[in-house]
Amino acid sequence: IIAGTSQHPMTKTASESSAAAQRRSPTRKQTIPGSTKVPASKSSNAKRGGQLFRQPSVGTPRKDLSQTCLAERFREGTIFVHAREPLLGDPLVLLRGSDAKADVSAEDGRVLARLLCSGRVAEVRSSCLVQLDFRPVNGSSSSDYLSAFERLFFAGGVGELDTSNVFGHVELDELTSERLLTHIVDCWPKHDPAPSQGLAWALRPHFVDWLQRRQRLRHFSQLIVSLSDEYIWRELVGSSLGSPPILLPELLLNITERDLLIATLLATPLAQRSRLYTFAAETACPLPLAFPELHCRRQDACAVDNLQQNERGTSVHWDAFASLLARPSGKPLLLSLGVQGCARAGKSALLHELFGLEFASVHPAPAISSTSSSSSARGMCASPAHSPGVDLLQSIHGWVADVHGCSFGDPTWMSLMATLAATASLIIIHLSADDFLIQFEDEPQQVNHAALPRQGGPTRRSGIASSSQQRQQQQQQQQEDQQQQGGGSVRITVRPDLLALLRVAVDTRLPGVGLVGGPRVLALLRDVGDTNAQVLAGMQSCLEAVLGSTFSGICTVNKLVDLHGAHRQRALSNLRKHLQQELNILLETGVAGCLPCIETLKQAFGHFRERLTLPGERPVMYLGIQLSPHSQRGEMLCALLDQAEVRAGGRFLGSLFPVSEAASQLAQLKAKERRLLEEGGDGGNASEPNDARIAELAGQLRALA
Repeated sequence: IIAGTSQHPMTKTASESSAAAQRRSPTRKQTIPGSTKVPASKSSNAKRGGQLFRQPSVGTPRKDLSQTCLAERFREGTIFVHAREPLLGDPLVLLRGSDAKADVSAEDGRVLARLLCSGRVAEVRSSCLVQLDFRPVNGSSSSDYLSAFERLFFAGGVGELDTSNVFGHVELDELTSERLLTHIVDCWPKHDPAPSQGLAWALRPHFVDWLQRRQRLRHFSQLIVSLSDEYIWRELVGSSLGSPPILLPELLLNITERDLLIATLLATPLAQRSRLYTFAAETACPLPLAFPELHCRRQDACAVDNLQQNERGTSVHWDAFASLLARPSGKPLLLSLGVQGCARAGKSALLHELFGLEFASVHPAPAISSTSSSSSARGMCASPAHSPGVDLLQSIHGWVADVHGCSFGDPTWMSLMATLAATASLIIIHLSADDFLIQFEDEPQQVNHAALPRQGGPTRRSGIASSSQQRQQQQQQQQEDQQQQGGGSVRITVRPDLLALLRVAVDTRLPGVGLVGGPRVLALLRDVGDTNAQVLAGMQSCLEAVLGSTFSGICTVNKLVDLHGAHRQRALSNLRKHLQQELNILLETGVAGCLPCIETLKQAFGHFRERLTLPGERPVMYLGIQLSPHSQRGEMLCALLDQAEVRAGGRFLGSLFPVSEAASQLAQLKAKERRLLEEGGDGGNASEPNDARIAELAGQLRALA
């Protein structure tokens, strides 16, 4: 039985013994749905997808407890994923760890945890838990760039957020390169060790003016390029101990349009942020919903703040969408996300090619200096506030949630993913062969000869090393022979982070929102290349076993890095066709749910967050009334507007906004007059009737004036 069912009920009136018996999860041995076994390919020339892993499967996770303290690993509030039936793949938060008096080497102790998908409380074995990373390095924003961006843009007092109205100010000066240089020098004098004022406060009037005039913030990069490095040469101290300083020109070149919109959002008072996003939506740019936590700190805190990247959470700004999502959109939500195997694989760029949407592009972080380790080698991106993050975009099909990176160990991030999955109608999961564990079960067991006691002393060390290499070569030759004979089998298992993501997509449900049977899940297997067909079939079997009826299929996409023009469009034709079929199914059959209003989204997010953060050992289950896509305030306002429209005789909008209504009528009369003049200029006997009609239109125009 999959996690999230009512197999383990728990009531408040039960005794402690009966409650403990109900919370115990059975550990019967059976076939794991998240894994599958397929026969090996008989062709020795076929390449296998993914990497050959020679480590324990997901069902038996082991860590070196001699290096990691058991109490530190199983501390309260840590998020794990269950790796055994019947709770396979269920994300859960630890409520009570193992007994402190228990032996540290004993991993089979029981812990008390709360499940994210169902909100129930269960006792589980600690040996069945795999800890989820709070902030994976691959694909995340560099901690050094994030700290430097925070110090450069948000230095200064918090009182600067108390501006009365940022939209009432009219900016008369155009932001030029000279003007930008003046702002940089004023905020950070050349001989000062740190900025005295945040650059966001000085650039906010210009950015707001750009958005009001429907101009994109990406024009800022053109101004940065025109500046000379000699005048803006500054050094920002790194966030981590011993890290080299970051040069200001390099930081400014790596700042994207999304980072600038985030800086403008945080520099805007809370009550006016929804108006800011209303103007930003007119430019069709991605609207950040979630991004790494940033603080508008005081000046004296900049020199002593050394927050590491793994100490930063994720901030979600629902209030910025209060105007755009005041009412339900009436169209479905499409969720696009991936895990570690598809980090920086171009998920947003693929959405741009499929839907024509704008996307936030990033590049690998360059090396900070020649003596430091390269950030790009560690898999980080150069954009300071790009990942982990979520953008919302409007399209003709509805709202699209574009997810950047992942942070499964963060309760805020997991709550946001559960909220989006519960309200989405179609989920696109980007996968790669690296998101699966591929093992050959019939291969001979390897023996670690380096760990064996040496009989012949130090003089035989080179001989042992050479014999070990020969044995490895012999084992590889034996594996190839088994593949040619077809006698081996391949075991494919889903990795823990992907397993948790699939379970969230299937089992996170709230009454009243989303589809009744759950969203349709489409898997995109990226960079397939020459992956073995048997391995691909095994991956599909794993996904079908976990997703069940919600699984709509798998699409393979070859590597698109070196493809351009017609070759690239040909590679995407199959994916575009499959995706269009999924959208047609949702729209034509009428089963597509709509994205609810902002109040309902906030309520759902708060409920999922309580499941992961609420202290105590009681379950957190939604027992209230059914959620409504409309808010009570929105329903009341719609009812009042309908009554006013009836009383006004269908002219309520014109009486409420007379200038807009008059302008609309004037435009219609002008267009009618232009058509009459064109007809009269063609010649003929219809000139006199046209003159009379033109005179009638002139009278109507004078009445409007």
